[in-house]
Amino acid sequence: MQEFIDGVDAQLHEAQARVQQIRVSDNLTAAERSAIQTLRHNVDLVISESDKNMGLLVMDASQYRDLGYECLRKSALQVGTDDFGCIEADLEQSIVNSVRAQYVAVCDEYEDLISSWKGTELDWKRKFILRALKVNPNTGKPYKVANLRLMKKVQKPGARDVAGVHVTINQPFALLDSIELSPAVKNLPHFLQDSDSLTREVSQIRLKNTSGFVTIDIVRLYPSIDLQDCCDTVEQFMIDSLPDDADSTVLREVMLMSALRRITLLSNYCYFDGQFFKFHRGFPTGIANGRELAEIYLHCVERSVLQAHEQQLVFCRRYVDDLCAMFNRDQDYLTGFINDYRTALQLRGLDITAETSTESAVMLDQRMSKGPTWSKTGRLDLRVYQKPMSAYLYIPAHSDHAAHIRSAWIRGELIRYIKRSSLISYYIDVRRHFIDRLVARGYEPAFLQPIFDGVSHSDRWRYLTRRHSQSAGATQICSSAQSDMPAVLALTLPYTQRLSAMKVPEAIFSCSQRWLQENNNVPIEVRSARFILARATTGKLAALLIDYRFPRRID
Repeated sequence: MQEFIDGVDAQLHEAQARVQQIRVSDNLTAAERSAIQTLRHNVDLVISESDKNMGLLVMDASQYRDLGYECLRKSALQVGTDDFGCIEADLEQSIVNSVRAQYVAVCDEYEDLISSWKGTELDWKRKFILRALKVNPNTGKPYKVANLRLMKKVQKPGARDVAGVHVTINQPFALLDSIELSPAVKNLPHFLQDSDSLTREVSQIRLKNTSGFVTIDIVRLYPSIDLQDCCDTVEQFMIDSLPDDADSTVLREVMLMSALRRITLLSNYCYFDGQFFKFHRGFPTGIANGRELAEIYLHCVERSVLQAHEQQLVFCRRYVDDLCAMFNRDQDYLTGFINDYRTALQLRGLDITAETSTESAVMLDQRMSKGPTWSKTGRLDLRVYQKPMSAYLYIPAHSDHAAHIRSAWIRGELIRYIKRSSLISYYIDVRRHFIDRLVARGYEPAFLQPIFDGVSHSDRWRYLTRRHSQSAGATQICSSAQSDMPAVLALTLPYTQRLSAMKVPEAIFSCSQRWLQENNNVPIEVRSARFILARATTGKLAALLIDYRFPRRID
């Protein structure tokens, strides 16, 4: 046996040495690489992503700066050395220290509560907060001020401002807030999880001849939110959501998260063009709890309008800043609803664009229309929506991506087309265009044929319900007793957070591993796990596990 082990070990070392010597061929010529480097080193040019995945843009640096200042002028104020009493070289560190001091003050105020989590199912939260006060839990590196970058909008003026908040001290606490708010957000009456949820729901709707569609988009939602109003609104919502028998400890937990949230929003800084800015209204895209805050805030703002029209409302769902509603009323009624909705949002400093139609509506990547199916059964016809300006910049065939990666995303795109197409004719139509675009990107028919043959429109409902049924099955095994909940909430962290960097295996499994091993109702993937990366389990375990911490009541 020892000789066999030594032989295998030697073979592994030889194989490793061979692999390390292999050099992956470059898919760029020397001339192309030189041209790219020339552009990159030109200080008069900026190479930036465009909004809506429209590819890369080469912009004049002065134009890029003007776009940045235009975004910042509406939502941020410049800060300098006088504000922090330091020299220029220490300004960034002074900003970080000032924000950290605010978090430390809050944690000191609630020290007894945080200490009480030790040894309980919430011990992971205590360790996470204490670690986040010192260094970035994701990287273990010191905190910085986020750089602001712009994504130019090709189809219209302006740009989307995005901040690299992953390096800031606010992001870990925003991530924690996202986890805490997530169950409440999912219980909102008009919350939409994703496109698959939309497709499943609208597939069951029956509309009358008098029905009409309303689609509403909120203009620049994140940069336009009143931060103080948002903090107050979300805090009151979470307090009102507490059960009647909630004790003072639960209320203090809500107030702790509210205090941390205020720092996250009201002490939000960025760096642009050699200067530091502090946001006084809104925040750029990138903050971890952005969606949860927007969902709750808009729910509280629009609640009275939707309740006033609920008798005529057939369907209403909102995905962050996009809302789609269906009414069994005429055009005049639809216009009146839009006016009421606009008035409610204008009171909070928000503006909207809206469209009405008696035939069709678009939300996310789903087009819903009164077509052949509707004329017979009253159900909507569904097909894929693709933006007219889309450049379809798929991974080219000559890319260095492995073959299985290229085949996997093509198959995934085909499945998405199938799920969005209620009729096979709609799928065949978009499938034909997809083939033409792939061929234009260099793909050979011999490579594409097996992939296309591997999926069928007849499996549409199985594709739509497979993941949904798995989550529903997990709900059935949940217990509503607090004592039965394992401490696995940390596994629901969003994609960008790695548990390995947080040092939480012992925080989670030291108090829950035995429970997981002994409970046969828990999926084997969880019971047998010693250590799980959230990035690897997102979409598989994350959505499934959140019900263990926040179980739904089963009638």
